[in-house]
Amino acid sequence: MGLRKLATHSSLRRFSAHMPRNLFSALYSTTLPCSDHEIQVLCGVVSNYVGSLDDLESSLQESGVSLTSSLVASVIDLCKKEVPSRRLLRFFTWSCKNLNQDLDDRDFNHAIRVLAEMKDHRAIEILLSDFRNEGRELEVQTFCVVADALVKLGKEDDALGIFKNLNLFKCPQDKFTVTAIVNALCARGHAKRAEGVIWHHKDKLSGAELCIYRSLLYGWSFQENVKEARRIIQEMKSKKMVPDLFCYNTFLRCLCRA
Repeated sequence: MGLRKLATHSSLRRFSAHMPRNLFSALYSTTLPCSDHEIQVLCGVVSNYVGSLDDLESSLQESGVSLTSSLVASVIDLCKKEVPSRRLLRFFTWSCKNLNQDLDDRDFNHAIRVLAEMKDHRAIEILLSDFRNEGRELEVQTFCVVADALVKLGKEDDALGIFKNLNLFKCPQDKFTVTAIVNALCARGHAKRAEGVIWHHKDKLSGAELCIYRSLLYGWSFQENVKEARRIIQEMKSKKMVPDLFCYNTFLRCLCRA
């Protein structure tokens, strides 16, 4: 135990030596600002602790820091590029159990966006389950980040499953979420599946048509499918939409690669 505390104190000194002094005022915050010392203590434990995740919880408990939602968010922001995602997830779940007041939906959305950006499929699953079980509201921005991350991980079925059940997360199926899932699918070449989403939700796309067609064109071009890419260009013209420079450049790249 003495060696573990000594290692933690040493890691705190190393962490604080590299911590920008003007960073904290710009961090995501939901309550009163937390002190630099409290942030340094928790970041030192989360970033440098060596041991199991259960031992990490014990060390966090021993830190004696009084938690606030802004402190939790600050630690996540500072540690997200330095620590494994599972350690960050354990810190967040430990915080949920030890805060004097519940974290609100905004805090949960922030955490899941960070873990999605870290491309941790299991961590995303765990927090989404918490969202649904606790009746929390998933923000549209969070869905966009999660859908993009899942498709990049090769989990497009999971991304589509969440989209189909957005009502369980109190998130609307509107032109923004439809566009988000279409963009995510097409970015990895899943244009056919994206067209299926569009067909089922075509009544929700008013004002987003150009963005949708650009995504489809990119998706078919990603597959080097000249026939389908040409069809998208022709459909745009038939609907009085003028393909822009991005569309023509995308189509030309498709022609050159095919």
